[in-house]
Amino acid sequence: MPVQIPYPYFELELDAKGKPVDAKQLPALIDGVKKNKTTDLFIVAHGWNNDEKEAHALYQELFTNVKAQEKNVGVKGCIFAVAGIIWPSKKFDAAEDSPNAASLGKGTERLAAQFDTLGYLANNPDVAAAGVNPLDHFLTFGIYEGRQAVNDGVWH
Repeated sequence: MPVQIPYPYFELELDAKGKPVDAKQLPALIDGVKKNKTTDLFIVAHGWNNDEKEAHALYQELFTNVKAQEKNVGVKGCIFAVAGIIWPSKKFDAAEDSPNAASLGKGTERLAAQFDTLGYLANNPDVAAAGVNPLDHFLTFGIYEGRQAVNDGVWH
C-alpha cells in the first residue's frame, strides 16, 4: 500500500547492497520534482527495526504533522515533495539481543504495564488520528518530543 501523505511522494526502494530495485523510480522522482516545480524535497529513510509497512506509517505520520505545522512557520511559496527510501532492514529480536544494552528487554514490559494507552491517545489526538500503536509511537517519537506516558495522578 502506498503511503498517504499530503505532498507528492516518490519511493526509492533499495536492495541489501544499496542498489535500486526498480531503475524507473529515480527518473520518476526527478521528473516528478520538475513537473511539480518542487522547491523543497524531503528525503527520508526508516530505521533498522522497520519493515516497509512500518516505514510507510512513520512517513505518513511525520508528513501529516509537517503539513499541520505549515501555518505556524514561514513556508509561503514552498512546494514540497517527499522521497521515501525503503530498504531491507533487520527486525530486532529481543531474545537474540538480550542482555545487550541496545535491547530494552524487560524494560519494555515494565513500561507497557504502566503505560496509559487511553490517556496517551486522549492527550495526543494526532497519534489517535494516525491509527498507530500508542506505545510504539511513544517509544519511537513521544519520549523524544516530551510527551507524557504515565498518569498516576500526575502525568510523567
